[in-house]
Amino acid sequence: MTRRRAWLLTMARASKPRCTGDQTASELAERLVGRRCYVGWPFLIEAMVTRVVDGLFSYRRVGGDAPPRDRKSGGAGAGRVVREPMEPYEVKAWPSNVEALERTYARRGIITGPVNVVLTVRPIKVRRRCGRAERARRWLS
Repeated sequence: MTRRRAWLLTMARASKPRCTGDQTASELAERLVGRRCYVGWPFLIEAMVTRVVDGLFSYRRVGGDAPPRDRKSGGAGAGRVVREPMEPYEVKAWPSNVEALERTYARRGIITGPVNVVLTVRPIKVRRRCGRAERARRWLS
Protein backbone atom coordinates (compact mmCIF):
# COMPACT_ATOMS: atom_id res chain seq x y z
CA MET A 1 0.00 0.00 0.00
CA THR A 2 1.13 3.51 -0.75
CA ARG A 3 -0.09 6.76 0.72
CA ARG A 4 -0.20 8.47 -2.62
CA ARG A 5 -1.90 7.65 -5.88
CA ALA A 6 -0.34 4.70 -7.70
CA TRP A 7 -0.57 3.72 -11.35
CA LEU A 8 -1.46 0.25 -12.51
CA LEU A 9 -0.62 -0.58 -16.13
CA THR A 10 -2.46 -3.48 -17.76
CA MET A 11 -1.15 -4.81 -21.06
CA ALA A 12 -3.97 -6.01 -23.28
CA ARG A 13 -4.19 -7.08 -26.89
CA ALA A 14 -4.24 -4.17 -29.28
CA SER A 15 -7.26 -3.85 -31.52
CA LYS A 16 -5.17 -2.95 -34.58
CA PRO A 17 -5.00 -5.74 -37.20
CA ARG A 18 -1.19 -5.63 -37.39
CA CYS A 19 -0.88 -6.32 -33.64
CA THR A 20 -3.14 -9.33 -33.23
CA GLY A 21 -2.20 -12.01 -30.75
CA ASP A 22 -2.66 -14.70 -33.41
CA GLN A 23 0.80 -14.19 -34.92
CA THR A 24 3.39 -16.90 -34.58
CA ALA A 25 6.79 -16.29 -33.02
CA SER A 26 8.46 -16.60 -36.43
CA GLU A 27 6.22 -13.87 -37.87
CA LEU A 28 7.01 -11.64 -34.91
CA ALA A 29 10.72 -12.32 -35.34
CA GLU A 30 10.56 -11.36 -39.02
CA ARG A 31 8.88 -8.12 -38.09
CA LEU A 32 10.78 -7.15 -34.92
CA VAL A 33 14.34 -8.53 -34.87
CA GLY A 34 16.74 -5.72 -35.70
CA ARG A 35 14.25 -2.95 -34.94
CA ARG A 36 14.55 -0.30 -32.28
CA CYS A 37 12.22 -0.23 -29.30
CA TYR A 38 12.01 1.40 -25.88
CA VAL A 39 12.37 -0.56 -22.64
CA GLY A 40 12.42 0.05 -18.90
CA TRP A 41 9.05 1.66 -18.22
CA PRO A 42 8.53 4.26 -16.70
CA PHE A 43 12.04 5.59 -17.54
CA LEU A 44 12.37 4.52 -21.16
CA ILE A 45 15.68 3.87 -22.88
CA GLU A 46 16.27 2.92 -26.50
CA ALA A 47 17.14 -0.70 -27.31
CA MET A 48 17.37 -3.02 -30.31
CA VAL A 49 15.52 -6.36 -30.50
CA THR A 50 18.02 -9.19 -31.02
CA ARG A 51 16.01 -12.38 -30.38
CA VAL A 52 12.47 -13.68 -30.06
CA VAL A 53 11.98 -16.74 -27.83
CA ASP A 54 8.77 -18.76 -27.61
CA GLY A 55 9.71 -21.54 -25.20
CA LEU A 56 10.70 -24.11 -27.82
CA PHE A 57 12.63 -22.08 -30.38
CA SER A 58 14.79 -18.99 -30.48
CA TYR A 59 14.62 -16.74 -33.54
CA ARG A 60 17.46 -14.37 -34.49
CA ARG A 61 18.66 -12.57 -37.60
CA VAL A 62 21.85 -13.77 -39.29
CA GLY A 63 23.82 -12.50 -42.25
CA GLY A 64 24.24 -8.99 -43.46
CA ASP A 65 26.06 -6.38 -41.44
CA ALA A 66 23.86 -3.52 -42.54
CA PRO A 67 22.27 -1.50 -39.74
CA PRO A 68 18.55 -1.97 -39.18
CA ARG A 69 16.31 0.14 -41.39
CA ASP A 70 13.96 2.75 -40.07
CA ARG A 71 10.28 2.05 -39.57
CA LYS A 72 9.51 4.37 -42.47
CA SER A 73 11.47 2.24 -44.92
CA GLY A 74 9.70 -0.98 -43.99
CA GLY A 75 11.82 -3.99 -43.05
CA ALA A 76 13.86 -4.66 -39.96
CA GLY A 77 17.29 -5.00 -41.56
CA ALA A 78 19.52 -7.17 -43.69
CA GLY A 79 19.84 -10.93 -43.35
CA ARG A 80 17.33 -13.63 -42.66
CA VAL A 81 15.72 -14.91 -39.49
CA VAL A 82 16.80 -18.39 -38.42
CA ARG A 83 15.02 -20.68 -35.98
CA GLU A 84 17.24 -22.44 -33.44
CA PRO A 85 15.86 -25.09 -31.08
CA MET A 86 16.37 -24.36 -27.41
CA GLU A 87 18.39 -26.69 -25.21
CA PRO A 88 16.36 -29.16 -23.11
CA TYR A 89 17.28 -27.41 -19.86
CA GLU A 90 16.09 -24.08 -21.34
CA VAL A 91 12.77 -25.62 -22.40
CA LYS A 92 12.35 -27.06 -18.91
CA ALA A 93 13.14 -23.69 -17.27
CA TRP A 94 10.84 -21.67 -19.58
CA PRO A 95 7.66 -21.78 -17.42
CA SER A 96 9.50 -20.72 -14.26
CA ASN A 97 11.34 -17.92 -16.12
CA VAL A 98 8.06 -16.59 -17.51
CA GLU A 99 6.47 -16.73 -14.05
CA ALA A 100 9.42 -14.79 -12.64
CA LEU A 101 8.99 -12.12 -15.33
CA GLU A 102 5.27 -11.84 -14.57
CA ARG A 103 5.95 -11.52 -10.82
CA THR A 104 8.70 -8.94 -11.34
CA TYR A 105 6.52 -6.71 -13.50
CA ALA A 106 3.48 -7.21 -11.24
CA ARG A 107 5.52 -5.73 -8.37
CA ARG A 108 6.09 -2.65 -10.53
CA GLY A 109 2.37 -2.28 -11.20
CA ILE A 110 2.42 -3.82 -14.69
CA ILE A 111 0.00 -6.67 -15.30
CA THR A 112 1.22 -8.57 -18.36
CA GLY A 113 -1.34 -11.32 -18.74
CA PRO A 114 -0.17 -14.62 -20.25
CA VAL A 115 3.35 -14.42 -21.74
CA ASN A 116 3.86 -16.53 -24.87
CA VAL A 117 6.89 -14.80 -26.39
CA VAL A 118 9.87 -13.01 -24.83
CA LEU A 119 12.01 -10.48 -26.71
CA THR A 120 15.73 -10.15 -25.97
CA VAL A 121 17.06 -6.62 -26.48
CA ARG A 122 20.37 -4.79 -26.44
CA PRO A 123 20.15 -1.36 -24.78
CA ILE A 124 21.78 1.64 -26.38
CA LYS A 125 25.23 2.52 -25.03
CA VAL A 126 26.24 5.67 -26.88
CA ARG A 127 24.37 8.08 -29.11
CA ARG A 128 26.43 10.80 -30.74
CA ARG A 129 25.99 13.21 -33.61
CA CYS A 130 27.77 12.60 -36.88
CA GLY A 131 27.26 15.53 -39.20
CA ARG A 132 24.14 17.63 -39.24
CA ALA A 133 21.23 15.36 -38.42
CA GLU A 134 22.69 11.85 -38.41
CA ARG A 135 23.19 10.04 -35.17
CA ALA A 136 25.49 7.10 -34.64
CA ARG A 137 24.33 4.51 -32.14
CA ARG A 138 26.39 1.93 -30.34
CA TRP A 139 24.63 -0.98 -28.62
CA LEU A 140 25.67 -2.89 -25.50
CA SER A 141 26.60 -6.50 -26.18
